[in-house]
Amino acid sequence: MDDDSIAGEVISTIGSELSKLGKSVTSQITGSSSDLGQSKKSTPLSKADFSLFGELKKFGQSAQGQVSGHLPTDSEIAQMVKKDDEFSEQEGAAVRAKIARIYQEHEARRKKEKQLAEQQQAQIEQTKKEKQEVIQVKRSQEVNPMVERAKAEIKNYGAE
Repeated sequence: MDDDSIAGEVISTIGSELSKLGKSVTSQITGSSSDLGQSKKSTPLSKADFSLFGELKKFGQSAQGQVSGHLPTDSEIAQMVKKDDEFSEQEGAAVRAKIARIYQEHEARRKKEKQLAEQQQAQIEQTKKEKQEVIQVKRSQEVNPMVERAKAEIKNYGAE
């Protein structure tokens, strides 16, 4: 026996078994009758079931293609590239929006902090002014006792 023919048979068998497995799994998920004679399910499937079905189908096709050596055609590759580009564009837009939102939040936070710092500085300045005014009032109210005596004497002097 030739080793190449045995390897070819093994790969062929594995490919057909994977294909059967993929068909069996997809038929169980979709509820269609399988080779085992299961009856069709009467419950409706949700979108999540269909996406899971699609992903499993793609996985089965990919596995079968890799085992059998089947390569995707140019049209399939172009379609995959188109889907990838569309997905990248959508995700890129989402990421750019998220980054813009983060920058806006940061800018708003910086403005708020700046405004708070300005308010605190204004309060400090106001407090300093009030203290200076109080000191000036105290100084103006403080009277030298000698000056007060002199005022009284001048009043009396004018009366004579």
